[in-house]
Amino acid sequence: METQMGLDGKTAIVTGAGAGIGKACAIRLAKEGTTVVVAERSELNGRHAADEILASGGQAVFIRCDVSIEQDVKALIDSTLELYGTLDILVNNAGVPGAVKPVSELTLNEWRSAMSINLDGPFLCCKYALPVMMEKKTGVIINMASVSGKRPMPLRSVYTTSKMGVIGFTRTLAAEVGRFNIRVNALCPGSVTGERQQTVFEGIMRSTGMSLEEVRKMKVETSALKSFVEPEDVASLVVFLASDESSKITGQDINVCAGAVMY
Repeated sequence: METQMGLDGKTAIVTGAGAGIGKACAIRLAKEGTTVVVAERSELNGRHAADEILASGGQAVFIRCDVSIEQDVKALIDSTLELYGTLDILVNNAGVPGAVKPVSELTLNEWRSAMSINLDGPFLCCKYALPVMMEKKTGVIINMASVSGKRPMPLRSVYTTSKMGVIGFTRTLAAEVGRFNIRVNALCPGSVTGERQQTVFEGIMRSTGMSLEEVRKMKVETSALKSFVEPEDVASLVVFLASDESSKITGQDINVCAGAVMY
């Protein structure tokens, strides 16, 4: 496969890699010569993504993992080391949109369910991946945040709070592990096309009475480029941040949102 970014021979874990942004990231990293561990709780989606990479000439393996379960995450890291002997890149992409409803209608269960994946997941993955990176004094961690973590979004309190947490976690971790030559950054996508966006739109429709077309127009009009984001747009930045081309970039939360947020 043609490579350009100097990632040949690297090993990466991408969580939530069975669909959407995660799958796009796994495919792009594989195209750059990276061996990709497709970490996904859906066995069907995970195996399909890994098979697609293998069929195109890349290197990939599927390992089932629910990032909210500590034993699963520990087993993910252990299995990766058993298979490949190292870990160079960790993309903490797994996440859920959470309930789309007013705070007064949220249940504690809904709150904790989203937090356990969106916030506990990156923490657990970093906790078990860091010793490997610290020992060899190099590594890259990319956490998937969101522009929702930078601005208030009515009806999305669970999601925005979790993503604000990811940004804070990213900055703190970058400061903590920089002396080991480990870089940690967060990506903040805007409205990304796909099933998850549709689920969010449907939640907004139920809570506001707006039509699908009205919701879509409202969302797209908030961006300077008047467009949604494709999963591949995010994957391109992941590849850049994983490479030595970004060797002096760490502790940043970088928007990929067509200009919906500019800070």
